[in-house]
Amino acid sequence: DQNGNVASEGSPIKDEIEKFLENIYLKKPPPKSLDRGAFTSEYIKLINSGYDYVYYVEGANANGDDYEGTNDTVHFNDLGYMRYADYLIRKFVEFGLINLTD
Repeated sequence: DQNGNVASEGSPIKDEIEKFLENIYLKKPPPKSLDRGAFTSEYIKLINSGYDYVYYVEGANANGDDYEGTNDTVHFNDLGYMRYADYLIRKFVEFGLINLTD
């Protein structure tokens, strides 16, 4: 934290932030996160309904495993976008969507 006073125990700013976040949460709880099973289930429904060209791409290690591709372990930086693009290109080749040998 660049502003040590914000994170300090008992700081008025930290107390206000906690109250603010509690208030937001009480008024509108965060949505339940979808797990991989929910996405897989919806994918299977689409395929069984006759949709063509719908692909399920697992994202594990799509951005490497060293966190150098993110600013904060979540949001991609330039390296992260490059790694993800490379990952998707490999998947497109695997699915037969593109051919890199032409």
